Amino acid sequence: MMRMDSSDGILFSDVRRVLFDRASFYSASETVKNIITERSLSLALEKPDLLSHDDIERALFEIVHKVALEEFQKSARSLHGEQTFYCDRLFR
Repeated sequence: MMRMDSSDGILFSDVRRVLFDRASFYSASETVKNIITERSLSLALEKPDLLSHDDIERALFEIVHKVALEEFQKSARSLHGEQTFYCDRLFR
């Protein structure tokens, strides 16, 4: 098991901030940016090989881009379904 110290919390916070900044390219909504940020963070933790890119900034951007596209695809599908409220949140 990996030991965590206070510097891990700082690093984690920095990564979250970078992901949130990148999510701002996709939405002005705080709610949507938080959704994209948290899903991106989860994806990065589940699949750390996605961060093996030489340029970590680019790797984080690619993760956010993938998650944002998935979120927009979900909202587009919901236009024709029962969950149109989600789409409304995405485009505010």
